[in-house]
Amino acid sequence: MLDKLLLDKTDFVDYRDLSDNYDTNRLDQSIRESQIDELLAFVGDELYLIMQNDYTVLGKTWATQKYNDLWNGKDYTTGNKTIRYHGLQPAISLYAYSRLLDNASLSLTRTGAVQFTEEDVSDPAEQAQIATKVRSAKAQALVYLARAKKFLDANTTDYPEFQTKDSEVQNKSSLTMFKI
Repeated sequence: MLDKLLLDKTDFVDYRDLSDNYDTNRLDQSIRESQIDELLAFVGDELYLIMQNDYTVLGKTWATQKYNDLWNGKDYTTGNKTIRYHGLQPAISLYAYSRLLDNASLSLTRTGAVQFTEEDVSDPAEQAQIATKVRSAKAQALVYLARAKKFLDANTTDYPEFQTKDSEVQNKSSLTMFKI
């Protein structure tokens, strides 16, 4: 059974430029892989399944407000300080974008996707450009995940499933996948 896609191409607009001239199947594959590899690893099996069951793809809505807040963000107060939380959506968007670049050997520009040939990819300058874009997207995604962890830790009563997930899995999530 395939999981619901929590993103589509419109969700990338605020984080990276994507034109309409790309293979939607590749994007969907990148989103699905990022949901499993990064989101599931981060929130744990129980919270991931709850989020999947609570989400309606048509209309891109959550039945429960707290899952909408977790995904899309909100301002919250901890102590006497108000903090802006941007949600999990930016992190997973950036991870999917990095996968799309890395897996497809392509560069996404404002005018469309540029598929690199074998000769292009063998050029060290092109390889470095792709690698830099991939690292940049992953680094920014890590920032969003770190903020999500702070949000979840500050809201333990709303998200007890996050606190009960296996702490060993939490420590081995994609937060340690690469070094900056």
